[in-house]
Amino acid sequence: MFSLSMWGMGHLDELHGKSSNTRTVVIAVVAGVSLVLLLVTSVIVFMRRKRKTHGRLPENLVYEDEGIEEISTAESLQYSFGIIREATDDFFENNKLGEGGFGLVYKGKLQNGQEIAVKRLSRDSGQGELEFKNEVLLLARLQHGNLVRLLGFSLEGSERLLIYEFVQNASLDQFIFGNLTRLDIMKVCSGYMAPEYAMHGQFSVKSDVFSFGVLVLEILTGHKNHSFQNGVMMEDLLSHGTDVFVNNISR
Repeated sequence: MFSLSMWGMGHLDELHGKSSNTRTVVIAVVAGVSLVLLLVTSVIVFMRRKRKTHGRLPENLVYEDEGIEEISTAESLQYSFGIIREATDDFFENNKLGEGGFGLVYKGKLQNGQEIAVKRLSRDSGQGELEFKNEVLLLARLQHGNLVRLLGFSLEGSERLLIYEFVQNASLDQFIFGNLTRLDIMKVCSGYMAPEYAMHGQFSVKSDVFSFGVLVLEILTGHKNHSFQNGVMMEDLLSHGTDVFVNNISR
């Protein structure tokens, strides 16, 4: 009996030892696999961040980032300064259309007979060649039926010119400050007032944002807010624009 009992206890110790060894092996394997997965994940994250960092250029380097196609686009838009100077009669005073903080605007005519408006930027802007070409490329992308189209640019020394198509209807200030009576001006302005200001006299910074939004909507649609009617519905321009926006979002 004693020998049998001793054999049983030895057998149990042997089984317990094997169980402990198995548990140790499992723990070691799990820990090793977890460590490998952690290292692989860390390497992948590091490589992705490194690739993004090296591939990212500053936002003001649009001209370089777009590659050869953008460079050729800019070159195709470039006019010789001599051609523009000749088109404006050497920036003759009588050809001046307007003046602002950006510089002067002149009327000109190219050799093919096309009339142009030349914006001669101020030399105090401090804008470099690369920044100027970036701006030209961005303006060239803004093509809309109700916006004046950019034809090109000229860059020579400190001279920076933007060439637009010439619009016969003159500048916006003549319509705003022309022969309108005060009553007419008030009728027009009412269409640009924010609702809280028109109804309750409450004015805030957001009121100007609302008025600017109405102006942008008029530019995009080609319709005046105070005289727009949408057929039988008799909607004004703002209500019509809101309905179109909501319907497009819900689709």
